[in-house]
Amino acid sequence: MKILRMLYLAVLLASLSLSFAFYYRHQKLSRYFDKTLEETSAKLEKLNTTIAFLEKDNSGFRSQLQALKEERDQLQAKIAGLIKEKGILEEKFLSLKELKKAIKAVRLREKLQRRSAKVAMLRTEDELALRKGNKGYLVKHSHSTFKPRIRVELEPVGKLSYKDR
Repeated sequence: MKILRMLYLAVLLASLSLSFAFYYRHQKLSRYFDKTLEETSAKLEKLNTTIAFLEKDNSGFRSQLQALKEERDQLQAKIAGLIKEKGILEEKFLSLKELKKAIKAVRLREKLQRRSAKVAMLRTEDELALRKGNKGYLVKHSHSTFKPRIRVELEPVGKLSYKDR
């Protein structure tokens, strides 16, 4: 019986030491996992803020991308119109008559621009002369400043026949 008792105590002691070893190991692992959990939580929080910031930037980039796509579509439409206009002009300038007409139109436009510039210059000179004035004199530098107006009226005499001539 002593042996059984000793054996029982030995088994009990062994199970207690195993329990204590498991408890100690459990405590050690628990502290390690708590520490790791805190670090992981901090990293997760940091990553969540980074994700929120990146999503905000991404939405801004998406709106910019949409605006750029719209601008690209507008430019492509404009390019298509310009290509069509270029084709029309090439056809026009391939014929000699059309080219001559275009040259005349350009020359006429330039002539009208020169004429309008000259008229504008003369108007400003006349306005300056009028502002300066003649101080009420009728003669200046031996020339009359008074220009009389002449009115010419024509009246039909009547119908002349071939015999009256």
